[in-house]
Amino acid sequence: MNSAAYSWHAFAERQDLAAALAGHVAGRLTNAIAERGTALLAVSGGTTPAKFFASLSNIPIAWNKVTVTLVDE
Repeated sequence: MNSAAYSWHAFAERQDLAAALAGHVAGRLTNAIAERGTALLAVSGGTTPAKFFASLSNIPIAWNKVTVTLVDE
């Protein structure tokens, strides 16, 4: 039987969470671009991810190589 591995990260403020998530996602996008020449980012709309988007926008990413699409949660 396989079990999913996970780790818990606590953040003092929502902005700290958003910045950490943005850094992680930016790293994954950058790695995908380096490996495949392109990347895909599927995100939820609305106001929930606003702080994440603001943090992500401050990180230099080759957005011309990223396809962004919306998901319906």
